Amino acid sequence: MKELRALVTLLSKQKTKNIEIIGQDEKPESLIHRLYHSISNNEISTEEEAIALLYQTNNKQAYNKLKNRLKQRLINTLFFIDVNKPSFTDYRKALHGVGKNWAAVILLLDRSARHTAIGIAETTLKTALKFDLTEFALLLARQITKHYAYLHPNRKKYLYYKKHVEELKKVFDAEMLVEDYYNIMSREFNLSKSSKKKTHFEQLKLYCQELKELQKEIKSYRFNADTFQLLTYEKLLEKDYRGVIELSHQAKDFFESKPFKDLLGQILFNYDLIRSYLILHEFTNAEKYLDENISLIKTFNFHWFRCRNFKFILLTNTKRYQELNSLMLDVLESKALTKFPAFHESWLIKEAYINFLILVGRINPSRNKKLRAFSVNRFLNEVPIFTKDKRGLNVSILIAQLLFFILNKKENEIIDRLDSLNQYCHRYLKKDDTLRSNCFIKMLMKLPEANYNPIRVQRYVDKYYKVLSSTPAEISEQSSEVEIIPYEDLWEMVLGVLEKRRGGRKRIR
Repeated sequence: MKELRALVTLLSKQKTKNIEIIGQDEKPESLIHRLYHSISNNEISTEEEAIALLYQTNNKQAYNKLKNRLKQRLINTLFFIDVNKPSFTDYRKALHGVGKNWAAVILLLDRSARHTAIGIAETTLKTALKFDLTEFALLLARQITKHYAYLHPNRKKYLYYKKHVEELKKVFDAEMLVEDYYNIMSREFNLSKSSKKKTHFEQLKLYCQELKELQKEIKSYRFNADTFQLLTYEKLLEKDYRGVIELSHQAKDFFESKPFKDLLGQILFNYDLIRSYLILHEFTNAEKYLDENISLIKTFNFHWFRCRNFKFILLTNTKRYQELNSLMLDVLESKALTKFPAFHESWLIKEAYINFLILVGRINPSRNKKLRAFSVNRFLNEVPIFTKDKRGLNVSILIAQLLFFILNKKENEIIDRLDSLNQYCHRYLKKDDTLRSNCFIKMLMKLPEANYNPIRVQRYVDKYYKVLSSTPAEISEQSSEVEIIPYEDLWEMVLGVLEKRRGGRKRIR
């Protein structure tokens, strides 16, 4: 069902006619069309539901045959996707066109239509070379070289295309090398134990030295895009954010020098610029490249939501809380959000914090559209992934509950929750990268002990507050899933709530 759903999602509803053309023997009310439309309209999500819908009995064998027929037709229909849309860059159009033509060349050669095949291959090779589609270019050049070598001998053309093969092989080998290095490093840093990180970093540095030398000679898009990603990753691990910024600009300049545009390259290196400028607290520069990415991304895909995540980080760190309300409404109103479960839960957690900001007077809610009122039980049911996480990511959920208990003066619930938080700290918040969360939770744990008196609370939490203040927040996508609002600012709001409870007496900090 996952494969079918992915294919159906990829093909828009407007492609239904293409499916009908491929299967002309099928009627609109046929089982294959019913299955397609049921998936497309989100009427079914499991194979059991599909079988129940289509058959009166549990006919798994018949369903499997139907599923395979639909899958093959959907694959065929991929070739009918209209790439002449604004959302497709010249590079993407060329990639689709060259890929289709290569398939046509192979089919024509297999049917002994050699002259037609070679004619298409020669024309397609020019496009592949222009757009640095090395792998396709090499495949095409090899077929053409063989053709003019002995099948239909032509010395001049043979030597011309043979030279292309030699040059393309060199570029292709370089692209395969950087791809191998990229795969190795991605695997090692994601899956290996922290004790081996230093060894992996030393290996990364060696790879980067080798790739920088190759960059002097290899100018293909794919090779340089992957190489720049590894080079910037090296700088990120060194926390050399100025170095990241310099390399990201070099990468963007490289993309600009090409006779074609591929937005993905610009978007990816803009992320590095956004992230680096945020960490350096150069928020104006971060917003510049964030706005550039937002303007480039028109569809509700992964990058659309990732940009809104960065926007949330920017707004909370610049205390532009009022803008969070409209941002949240835009994201939650998107039907595509549920297609990305991690993003979905993340934004539901953010919604809880925005509700808190509204209740403490930091956000004036929209008159026309309003967020849902916060409910603890519903909140916990809606975020099962983060709730079950044992790496520190569900700190944001635990803190959100406490904030609303404090607001609503539910002191028994506060004490119960603080006991759970204390155990959680001991188990999961022992590392340096969780120090800020640990400090903030310990500050909250002092509230009952200080009898919720804001002046007394400040004395009780002083040592934790000093550690928190002297440990700068590392602004990143991952940390922002834990520290939704900077803890220093959140603590000021908690003290404000306590002051109101005691009639607005002044704080001493």
